[in-house]
Amino acid sequence: MIEELAPAHVDTIRPLLEQSRHTPHRFLFRDIPRELAAYWFDEIAGWVRSGDGEVFVAHEGGRLLGLAAYSALPWDSALFKQPMGAIKYVVVDAEAPAPLAKELVEAVEAWARARGVAFLLCKTHTDDMQLIHALEVNGFLLMDTLIDYVYDARRFPSADIIAPPAPPGFSVRLAGATDLDQLAQVARAAFIGHFGRYNSDPRITPAQSAQVYEEWVRSCARGYADWIVVAECDGVIAGYSIWKKPSNAESALSVRVGHFSIMGVHPDFRGRGLFGPLAYAGMELLRGIADCIEGPTHINNYPVQRGYSRLQWHGADAHHSFHRWLTGQRVE
Repeated sequence: MIEELAPAHVDTIRPLLEQSRHTPHRFLFRDIPRELAAYWFDEIAGWVRSGDGEVFVAHEGGRLLGLAAYSALPWDSALFKQPMGAIKYVVVDAEAPAPLAKELVEAVEAWARARGVAFLLCKTHTDDMQLIHALEVNGFLLMDTLIDYVYDARRFPSADIIAPPAPPGFSVRLAGATDLDQLAQVARAAFIGHFGRYNSDPRITPAQSAQVYEEWVRSCARGYADWIVVAECDGVIAGYSIWKKPSNAESALSVRVGHFSIMGVHPDFRGRGLFGPLAYAGMELLRGIADCIEGPTHINNYPVQRGYSRLQWHGADAHHSFHRWLTGQRVE
């Protein structure tokens, strides 16, 4: 039986989360497994209690066998002018029947359809084959695969890493309010032919995909991120990197996790060695604030992976992104 989880029963999901290895920040699972399970529980319980998300639970004979968590995507919904949401998590007990993941995905999809949701995103660990197959059977399409790179400042303090110099003629600084239009222009040029999940979706045009990244940097400049670092040459912004401090919940973990959100380099300045100085500047900003920094990159973005390696980052996990459109209308 699958039903919505009532706030009064939210504590019943704890054991299910504690036995799962598909936690957020899984690269820390060996270090702080109990803390990660508690962090995960607090996130999901917060949605249930606040009404910001929905959690569906499957049980039989009083035993909890699995759950699926849904949350809205307000930023994407505003950008694409239609309701969009995400299946954030699907967790299934190891002894549950094989079709349960599929049934949980179907339950979320039916609930979303009934409420006019046009689109569902689901991100999975690449080794969560039960969920991956459930998504495929339910019509979700694979859009991209990201490698999660991690910099561990406990092992490699940034002060011990030789700072990559900016190329001749370039300087690196923090972005200011007057840089917003230039940043948006760089984002549009950098990502117009990108291979991310927006670009891979046949329902989204290349121009719309580029607009996503343009609006992304605008949102970051308005407060979504903590810092935007820019590299410029003769007063022209050539590239940027975006960084976030650990959230309050992440700061409460014994290993604090910061975030390298995204980097964009204008095509005119690619191959000039900007990744190193833009990344190192962000690492320095998070020194003493984060014990680890996570940053994604696409599985076939080999130049960025080499850049990460030079700065003592390592590949620590990987995710797939799946899309499912619930309406037949093209994105406007």
